[in-house]
Amino acid sequence: MALLLPAEGRWKERHKQEKQSVLRMEFKRFVNAFVRVPALVIRGGRRVVFKLLSWNPWQSVLLRAADALRWPLRC
Repeated sequence: MALLLPAEGRWKERHKQEKQSVLRMEFKRFVNAFVRVPALVIRGGRRVVFKLLSWNPWQSVLLRAADALRWPLRC
């Protein structure tokens, strides 16, 4: 996931630091920050909406990763 994070734009240096932090993160901390996120899943009208129910410091990284994963992968 961390390898797909974009590091560009106005906050390029900050995004690079976050990317390196995610790459160096141990597995237990990664799971707690990105996998065990309380969310409400709403299905309706041919779409799925995820509502995050709590905040954590890694939320911005998670949302940037979700945007990066939304587009087709270029192999």
